[in-house]
Amino acid sequence: MRAAVVDMQRDPAVALRQMSHASTPDKQWITDGDQSDFGTRLIVGHSRKPATSEQEALRDARGDVEPRVLAIVDDQIGARREDRGFLAERVASDVRAGRFEVDRIAEKFDRPYGRVWTESVLVDLSSDKLQPVIAGYQQELRSHRNKVDARWAGFAALATLILCGYGLSNMLTRGYFTGRLRIMTLVVLVLGAVALI
Repeated sequence: MRAAVVDMQRDPAVALRQMSHASTPDKQWITDGDQSDFGTRLIVGHSRKPATSEQEALRDARGDVEPRVLAIVDDQIGARREDRGFLAERVASDVRAGRFEVDRIAEKFDRPYGRVWTESVLVDLSSDKLQPVIAGYQQELRSHRNKVDARWAGFAALATLILCGYGLSNMLTRGYFTGRLRIMTLVVLVLGAVALI
């Protein structure tokens, strides 16, 4: 009985099938849920609530599986804290595009208030399928880090140049425009930071 309660909470299609007297789809993974053994890692995502269209239900099912995929990818990569946002965007983009999906099923139910849809997706994160993706993410992360490091190096060079210019200008004007020069230096540093970062 406990398993049925959990299924209803995770997959609204369970309750809708019961109310509509519909049979469970002939796909074992719908009822088995997440599986992980001998290098196989299958993850099931369900739309969390009935949707008004099949596309909305699919988006919701992919949204359900996305944090679990990200957790597994992040665990495999061991991303640094500053890289997690970039990695999360890449994984979310791939999940939304259906990159990891091996199967999916949409179900429609006619209710007194109208037609509703649910969707379930099966994602395969087995090591043989995940390793090439991980290698690609690692390469993208290295490229991203190099770009960020280049921006910071550019900002450091710009800041050094601006501060040298401030010191030279202050020396040539014998400190007469110190307040104005400081404000101009600060404004240029902020504009430079915005432009480079």
